[in-house]
Amino acid sequence: MRYLAYSDVFSGLEEFCRGHGSGQPGEAIRLAILDAYDEVGGAWNWTWLEDVFRLHLNESQDDGTVDYVHSTKKLTLSDSTWPSWVGKGSSLYLNDLVCDVESRDSDTELTLDDDRNPGEDLSGESYTVFERWIELPDDFVSTKAPMAESFYRFGTPSSLDEIERMHRWRPTTGEITHYAVGRNPDAAMAFHPYPASNGLATADIVYAKRPRALRFCGHLPDHYAGTITVAGTAVTGSGTAWTSAMVGSLLRISANANQPTGLEGANPYLEEIIISAVGGAESLTLADSGTTAEAVRARVTDPVDLGRCAWTLLRRTAERNLGRARGVGDARLQAAVARDAFLEARGANNPNRAVETAGGQRAVSTRLSRRYNP
Repeated sequence: MRYLAYSDVFSGLEEFCRGHGSGQPGEAIRLAILDAYDEVGGAWNWTWLEDVFRLHLNESQDDGTVDYVHSTKKLTLSDSTWPSWVGKGSSLYLNDLVCDVESRDSDTELTLDDDRNPGEDLSGESYTVFERWIELPDDFVSTKAPMAESFYRFGTPSSLDEIERMHRWRPTTGEITHYAVGRNPDAAMAFHPYPASNGLATADIVYAKRPRALRFCGHLPDHYAGTITVAGTAVTGSGTAWTSAMVGSLLRISANANQPTGLEGANPYLEEIIISAVGGAESLTLADSGTTAEAVRARVTDPVDLGRCAWTLLRRTAERNLGRARGVGDARLQAAVARDAFLEARGANNPNRAVETAGGQRAVSTRLSRRYNP
């Protein structure tokens, strides 16, 4: 598999600057690329920026009774134990209020939130504990309707405000009828269902995601220092400076003792493989078996998480950003070229080609007067 790497776009911008008789600092080049990367990722509903996440909804519980001490925010359960899933994201219908769980301290004790709690001591109260929200993946951007196990759709989309109102004024359990997608108290995106689930359930969400972050441009000394020896998936470095943050990045392996370049450069890489683990500054593991090599150079960089149809769009958008920010070249021309690249990428974003048949069935309209009317 061929990748477009952060280092390729960086090298392209350096060449862009040279072509205009300009030299720009690495910080300006990286900023132009990172801004372009964010812009391209959010510019369209790209099919290659979609993923599936499975929600696991746990059954609510109301066994036993609880005592609450307001001074310590401790809630103690009698005649039962708290389910293992109770913790952050869980709430209780308690004393006609929705109360949030701060932590699960033991099988019988919880700490409630400083604000969302009963506000007074309670003894021998009934309760219902349930999942109020389920955290979504870090790269989540947006979604359409979730898919349930037995139904085409999973509840009705609602606002977070409406979900909170229903929990407050209609505390009940049952099959999920409404949901919202919004922030949780930790400011992460989460799925908020209503009502409290009355049974174990799953739902699949197809969601638009952010592309994988770019960090290693491949043009800083730590990204290409030293030499490497490759044997299968094991890579041993000499004078390298690898870190655990490089997991998921690309290792580009040279065929000789010179630094590897992209395919357009003077010393194209021999092989590029994703890094699956880093054992230390001079030890890493590849996701696939690499070419056996000894004492050759290598470069660590990040793969661009965009479909191939958008590679040119990323380059042109980065050139426009750099030209606009640093006065390199004709800004209007670069903006027009970037717009053309966007239209071309959008048009090519169609991996599902429908089969068309000459002479196939077609709809036929008839006059109402010719229809049967007893």
